Formats: sequence, C-alpha cells, structure tokens
Amino acid sequence: MQPPPRLFALLLIPLLLALFISPWVVIVDAFVSLPSSSGSPSSSCLPLYARPILSSAERLTLNEPVLREIATKLDEAGLGKTHLVQDRSLGPGLHNQHYRFDTSDAGPVFVKINHRFGFIQNFQSEFESLRVLAATDTLRVPRPYMSGLLQDGHSFLAMEYMEPVPFGPSIKSVATDLGDSLARLHMAPLPFMGEHYGFQNNNYLGMTEQANEWGEDFCSFFIHKRLAPQLRIAGQKGKGGGKELEGVFGGRNVERLLFKVEKILEPVRHVRPSLLHG
Repeated sequence: MQPPPRLFALLLIPLLLALFISPWVVIVDAFVSLPSSSGSPSSSCLPLYARPILSSAERLTLNEPVLREIATKLDEAGLGKTHLVQDRSLGPGLHNQHYRFDTSDAGPVFVKINHRFGFIQNFQSEFESLRVLAATDTLRVPRPYMSGLLQDGHSFLAMEYMEPVPFGPSIKSVATDLGDSLARLHMAPLPFMGEHYGFQNNNYLGMTEQANEWGEDFCSFFIHKRLAPQLRIAGQKGKGGGKELEGVFGGRNVERLLFKVEKILEPVRHVRPSLLHG
C-alpha cells in the first residue's frame, strides 16, 4: 500500500533536511541511520517509507544525541558499529522508550531508555535478573549486554533483540513450550540460594522497589517482603481517598488479612526455593 502523496511529501522533508544538514545521519519516520564504516549511510538502510509509530520521527529527532552516545557505548563494548536505529516504543504513558540498534558485530540490539533520575537501579536489577535467568538454560530470555548512565542523566539497558512470538490460545505449541520452560525454570538447581528465600539484589515492581533480603521460610518472606509492603503503600495512598479507603487499609484489617494468609500458606512454608519471574 502506497502512502498518500501529501503524506509522502511530509515524510520526505526530514530526509532531505537530514541529507543536506548532516551527511552522516538520516531520519526517516521511525528510523535513524547512523554512519557506516565508509562514512556515509548504506542505501539498504534507508527505507523511504515506514508506518508512523506515535510520532516516532519526533522522538528520534529529540533523542538523537542520546542515541548517538548509546551507539558509541555499544561499539566500545564490542558489539560493533551501529548503522540503523528503529523506534520500537509502544506509546505514551510507559516508563521507558525502546529502540532497536542494528550493529555490525552483535546484530540487532534492543535498548531501553529512561529519563527519570535514579532509574539506573531498575535497569541494573533487570540486567542481573536476565543474567541469572539465562544461566539456568531453561527459559529463552534475551542475553543482557550492558546497562549504564548517559551524560545527561538518562539510563539505558541493552540486551539481545528477540523477534516477538505470536502468543494466544490458538497457538498451542507456543503455550506448551512456554509452560514446559517455566516448569524447568522452577525446578532448576540454584546453588547460590541454598535453602533460603530471596535474591542477591532487590528488584522492582514498576517503580516500587521490592526488598529481597534472605529469609528462612517462604511464608514469612511472602508476607513481610511482598504482601505487607504493598498493603502499606495502598494504605498511604488511601488516606487521601476518604474514610472508606482508609478503613479498608486500616491497621486491624491488614493484621487480620496477614494472619489469614499465613494460615493459608502454612503447608508450603518450607517449600523448595525456586527462581520466579516477573
């Protein structure tokens, strides 16, 4: 399907401007072409038309210095020169922006970028989690390459790019393979955990940090490191929502709930520790 002539002209304007203003970067809607080894973009990396992805051309233009810095860091890490960057962000409202960097040595690399101050801790946690999951050789996860801070305070996480796999009730083989892999993951031996519950570093539920100090039994860990902190947060937010919310998350109600949860989880208090996923 060909784009309307007016739309094609609008898409062609950034290309012409980029070609005349800078001989080594081209922005075409959802793509940025970075310099090749010869100093000029390869013609195979310059699609004339790409379906707009929520103002991705504007996002690429805005983030061009950030993308260049990341390309340099990928090259310094041994992943090779970047010759094309594609915006893979899903839309507004998400914490991160997502990009595919096509590199000469590592192939496509998936990069997450976040503008929030201090978000590097989230990416470092995700990096370590991916590393541990991959080491079990059970569930196919992207290989983490690096995470770091950029000069303007942005944080980024780079990992192996994996093509999305269709998932749904109509694709039984995908669901079956996923279930088998998760079962192997949950049964994988974890020498670094021993008989303890927790993890070697904290992780995040969205923007909320979750404490992972080692515990002696699953029941106590789940109640005090997972459920109770979330109830406290809900209670704090509920204080501004009127007496009804404040009553739901009041001290007595929470105490009764945690008491019931402990009774329910008693049979699995000392269940074999396994690596879970989020």
